[in-house]
Amino acid sequence: MKALSLLVALSCTACSPAPEAPAELADLSLYLFAEFHADDADVLAGLENLSDILHNDFDYDADVSERQLKQPPLTEEFLGGANTTSAFDPDLQKTVSIAYRSRYPISRHVAGTLILDQNPLEPSATTHDRTVLSDGDCWVAADCESLDTVNYIVKSNVLYTVPY
Repeated sequence: MKALSLLVALSCTACSPAPEAPAELADLSLYLFAEFHADDADVLAGLENLSDILHNDFDYDADVSERQLKQPPLTEEFLGGANTTSAFDPDLQKTVSIAYRSRYPISRHVAGTLILDQNPLEPSATTHDRTVLSDGDCWVAADCESLDTVNYIVKSNVLYTVPY
C-alpha cells in the first residue's frame, strides 16, 4: 500500500501543468517572440491562442481601420536572448499590423518561401537573397515543422543603406 501511495505521489509531482500563453494579441505577440526557442509546449500554447484569435476574433471583410492592430514595442526582455546593438531603440519601432485573409492558397505561400531571389516578393529591398538550410521538399510536403533559412537583405533610400 505504501508503494502504491508513493507511486501516485511521484506521478502527480512529475507532471507539469500545461503552459499558459496570453490570450490577448498584444501580449501574445511578445510572448511568441520571447518563447521562440523555448519548449515546444510553450510555443504550441502560444500558436494555439494565435490561431483562436485569427479564426474567431476578426471580421476579415471589415474596413482596414477595424483590422489594424497596434502592437506593443518589442523590447529587449522579449527578444528571447537575441543580441542587440547600441542602435536598438524600441521607441523607433513601427508596430502596426493588419489582419488580412490571403486570396491565395497555402501552397502558393509555401512555394514563395523557397524562392531564393526574394526581390520580386520584397519590393522595398534592393537585395533579398535567401539560402535554404533545411529540406525544401519536406516543407512543401508538410512533413516537417519548420523551414530554416538565412536571408541577406539590403534596404536603401537617398538617406541610408541598411544591410541585415
